[in-house]
Amino acid sequence: MIRVVIVDFDDTLIRTKEMSFEKHAAVGEYFGYALDEATFFSNYGRPWPTLIEHIFPGLAFSDFYEYLVYLERDYPFQEIEGATNTLQHLREQGIIVGVLTSDFRDSFFRRAQRVGHMTYLDSNLIFCAGDTPYTKPDGRAFLPILDRLQSQGIGKEEMIFVGDLLTDYQAAKEAGVHFFAVTTGFQTANDFLRAGVSHSHILSSIAELPLRLAMYGEAQHG
Repeated sequence: MIRVVIVDFDDTLIRTKEMSFEKHAAVGEYFGYALDEATFFSNYGRPWPTLIEHIFPGLAFSDFYEYLVYLERDYPFQEIEGATNTLQHLREQGIIVGVLTSDFRDSFFRRAQRVGHMTYLDSNLIFCAGDTPYTKPDGRAFLPILDRLQSQGIGKEEMIFVGDLLTDYQAAKEAGVHFFAVTTGFQTANDFLRAGVSHSHILSSIAELPLRLAMYGEAQHG
């Protein structure tokens, strides 16, 4: 029985890929850097400070981040369609919902509050960059979550992780955590299939999760 759903944030709950390049390019231009899509997307998925080191060599992350926050006031991110309804449904079913993201804590909370997701998330199960020394695809990124759940008598076989990147899958696989993929990010269904994700665990978006979880539960008890 699934008692806990842990989700990634960017491109799993909120739309990032459509705006991320434009925002990074705008910040880069402000500081005198030119950014092309090939360079950006070849580095996308790295820890954020590492991404900035590669695409804007010499630019302090603090300076980049300060100007990005300024831009977001006028161009906020939007949720993936159906995300709020999914989170609400999960909570109504008694499922605990948490987050594991490579985003920084203040950035995550600012955006999650703006789209109304915080209402449905367990604040004790939100882990962001800096909350653990490990980052996806390292499976040890799950250790704080697994420790927290174990203290509540919940085993990892009772949780799933939902993410949009192969690094999400690799981390979950290494940690021994059930994984469901969404294709609202940069990875396609074929990318996940080639990596070894079962077709039944690949969703077009987070909106499909309630039905897929119901089917998953029936299969476990079938």
